[in-house]
Amino acid sequence: MSTHWDIHCKDCNVDFDLDVNHGDQDMRDIIEHRALWEALAKIDQVDSVIWHGDRMWDRPIMHRMFAAHAGHRLVARNEYGDELGQCLHRMACECGRGMRCRLPVGHDGEHDGGKQ
Repeated sequence: MSTHWDIHCKDCNVDFDLDVNHGDQDMRDIIEHRALWEALAKIDQVDSVIWHGDRMWDRPIMHRMFAAHAGHRLVARNEYGDELGQCLHRMACECGRGMRCRLPVGHDGEHDGGKQ
């Protein structure tokens, strides 16, 4: 199944618009190196093509996005609003629609009367 991932700022409710299919781990890796991106924003002329593994990021403003969101809570989030590291156990709702657990993976407690 196709799932597109992005970097999301929880403080500003803004996405970076990277839209990478199956990019959950890529987004995590990029966030882990955010200090580098913030430092690149301080340099006037930075090459707009950035390589991460075998992927090329043609995003001339990506380093500026990291600078604009320095110190903010950044997460890898998919097109469905799921964040990397969330439990995401599916639960039934009385309205007939399902919902997912948004607590961290491995949290205490049970779902729908059963262990997670």
